[in-house]
Amino acid sequence: EIKEIAELYAGASCYFFIGRDYLYPISLEGALKMKEIAYIPSEGYAGGELKHGPLALITEKTPVVALATCGKKIQSNIKEVRARGADVIALATEGDPDIAKVASRVIELPETEPIYSAVLCTVAVQLLSYYTANKLGLRESPGERRAILEWRQDHLRAPDLAIRMRIRPGAARFTRTCGEAGRQLIGILNDAARIE
Repeated sequence: EIKEIAELYAGASCYFFIGRDYLYPISLEGALKMKEIAYIPSEGYAGGELKHGPLALITEKTPVVALATCGKKIQSNIKEVRARGADVIALATEGDPDIAKVASRVIELPETEPIYSAVLCTVAVQLLSYYTANKLGLRESPGERRAILEWRQDHLRAPDLAIRMRIRPGAARFTRTCGEAGRQLIGILNDAARIE
């Protein structure tokens, strides 16, 4: 699902990532990864700041990734960018009945506590950047691959990250959506929960 969306928008001249609350820093991370890995100019914004200038930069068919797992307020921001002709890719909680009404495309993530949904969104935006780079024919060097693997081992195995994270029944769908990276993340989180 993420791979298909990445390939669809690989030719975009720029990307925007928007999020609120816990997901604002993840919007910045998504923009950074899109710049670093796929070399596509990208910006991350807090949803409430769109009216203060960035909205003017959004044009027709601009892909906007909306991190929408932490409540309904982001939907008004999605409506604003859609009114300007943007294509909205929403990362939303599985089963959200309203998000499909406002977004162009929806990537469903399992239901969890809002703060922990940031972890799931991080994986999804990084995969979006990775698959976009692959579609564009860009490959990371062995050194970059090793650095990414070391970061994952150091950060995703941290017990304080996973101890209380409760991924509800949507975990199977998450692993189908995110592929091997999703399976690894669920495995790491389950291991950390067992250690506790």
